[in-house]
Amino acid sequence: AQEVSMQLQQELAVKVTLSAEKSEVAGQLEQQRIENDLKWSAVQAEKEQLIAKAEALKDELAQVRAEATRKDQDNAGTVKSMRDMQAFAMSTNERLTAENKALAVKLASIEASSKALEKESSESTTTIQRLQATIEALEAAKSDAIALAKEKSEACLAATNEAQEQLRIAYAETEKRGLLDAQLREVRTELQACMAQLQATKAELKRQADEHKMGLERDANVRTNLEQTHHNALQVIMAEMDRFREEKVTLESELNTWKTKWHETQENKNMVEMAALCKAQSEAEVYKMRLNEAQNSTTQSLEAKNQLIAELTTKVKEGEALRRKMHNQIQELRGNVRVFARARPFLPCDGSSLESSIVCDTENQSLTIKVPQRDPEQYTFDRVFAPIAGQDTVFEEVSEFVQSAVDGYQVCLFSYGQTGSGKTHTMQGSGNGEMRGIIPRSIKKVLEECERKNEHGWKYTLQASYLEIYNETVRDLLAPRSPTEDPKSLEISMNKNKGKGVHVPGLKMVPISMIEDVERLVERASRTRSVSATDMNEHSSRSHSVFTLYLSGVNPELHVALEGRLNLVDLAGSERISRSGATGDRLKEAQAINKSLSCLTDVFRAIAAQKTEKNVHIPFRNSKLTYLLQSCLSGDGKTLMMVNLSPTLESANETLCSLRFARDVNKCELGRAKKHLSSTT
Repeated sequence: AQEVSMQLQQELAVKVTLSAEKSEVAGQLEQQRIENDLKWSAVQAEKEQLIAKAEALKDELAQVRAEATRKDQDNAGTVKSMRDMQAFAMSTNERLTAENKALAVKLASIEASSKALEKESSESTTTIQRLQATIEALEAAKSDAIALAKEKSEACLAATNEAQEQLRIAYAETEKRGLLDAQLREVRTELQACMAQLQATKAELKRQADEHKMGLERDANVRTNLEQTHHNALQVIMAEMDRFREEKVTLESELNTWKTKWHETQENKNMVEMAALCKAQSEAEVYKMRLNEAQNSTTQSLEAKNQLIAELTTKVKEGEALRRKMHNQIQELRGNVRVFARARPFLPCDGSSLESSIVCDTENQSLTIKVPQRDPEQYTFDRVFAPIAGQDTVFEEVSEFVQSAVDGYQVCLFSYGQTGSGKTHTMQGSGNGEMRGIIPRSIKKVLEECERKNEHGWKYTLQASYLEIYNETVRDLLAPRSPTEDPKSLEISMNKNKGKGVHVPGLKMVPISMIEDVERLVERASRTRSVSATDMNEHSSRSHSVFTLYLSGVNPELHVALEGRLNLVDLAGSERISRSGATGDRLKEAQAINKSLSCLTDVFRAIAAQKTEKNVHIPFRNSKLTYLLQSCLSGDGKTLMMVNLSPTLESANETLCSLRFARDVNKCELGRAKKHLSSTT
């Protein structure tokens, strides 16, 4: 196709050259013809002037002759006058003759010039005919060139179409390969998460096995001591029984000896001895029963212990559920921002060292951070997830929080932490199995609740949007665009129609009716979102992403309508330039990320300062992120922050900064959340 295109271009260049030469020759011919026409016109005009002048002279001569004749007829006597008139006429005639001769000379020269012009005209005509023949030949060559160019164009068009078809096939294969690569990366991510979860589970099982082993050793020692005690008691009882047997034999022997001697005289005394013997036998039976009870006590005590442990475990779970419910009610009344902390398990990129800087307590309420060359610090939050906690465990804690959106509340859940701490895994997850994140699980939960409420007369309509904030620019992750097209920038503005609140004009809304819609939506957004590799994270998110689910519910029977909103925010990771090695565009991205996170810190500090100060300005508009979250952080809804933590010792300082920020956020009081209900009557 390129060779044909080059040949076509060369032929077109030849064609253009011939056309230019033709135009130039035609111009020259036209100019020469115009000059000849001008000369011929001039000669003809001059000839006509001379002829007109000769005719005028002839007319004048005729008039003179007529006047002379008339005078001769009228005045025949005036000869002198006639002679004078004749002389004058002769002189005039001579003069006219001379002028006629001059005119004849001029006419001869004019005729010669005319002949020369006619000759030149014939030569010009010959040249014009020759040029016309050349032009006809050029026209024929032009027609041949056009026909050849047309053939070449058709061939080039066919080759271009074929190339475009091949290019389309290549693009399709590239897109398919990209999709397969994305699926492969997702499977690898899911496998990596599963392996990390498995390693954390193995470590936890090993810890529990060690504790169980130590418990078994303690139980074995206790059992050995009990058995030794029982054995000693049994030995004592057996010795007593042997002594009783000996005494019994002795007494029986003495009884038989004295039986015949003192049968009659000592009857009362023998009865007393027989009573003592019966008493000794009864005591031996008692010792035997105690021995059997001692042998069975160990088994019975173990069964009772296991049953007691099960009962206590059930009571602890019930008490924990009641405590969590009461705590949530207290937090809702106070309007505090709830904070959960989650420590991720170790990953292969963390190196061979498995020494963790984070120790979670068994009650899942606090954790201890160990920073090199510092004293350990303990932090308490609403909930703490150890590395062994799976995605289902995390969502179980936030499910009631997510359900509030169905009840008409504005809910915001955002993940915070350094880069590589597991924020995107917590929010989006990977795959469609156990590694699904909060976003797909939340949508499934909301759909189930909407379907359950449909049985009570409610009708819900769901829409979703997905945007990112990249370098302080709002981008729509769901807007259709070509791979080479730059994403369109959007602006954030106050929603004047609905009073307080912000919205993004022009943001694409996608209807949601099933969980598959959300899976396709999240997959499309994941391919569009800005992701790059750094020294700390191979797939580092370089933007803040905000997934928003809009719920509109109507109950015609109760004449009530509600509007809920669920905002799920995956913040970009804070990072230190010295560790991430960011340069160029990555450096600009890191600076924009750290600036927006710093603005978020300023907003929370200002909110916390409202408890002790009045008229505190909250700088929501210092960044696009805080401006977008203004409705969620202004006391109109419920807010939860998930702080994600890295367990490595190298990240201990960043983890400490995240924990301190989470502690400050946990102290913020936004006020009691408001339910968005309205009447339809």
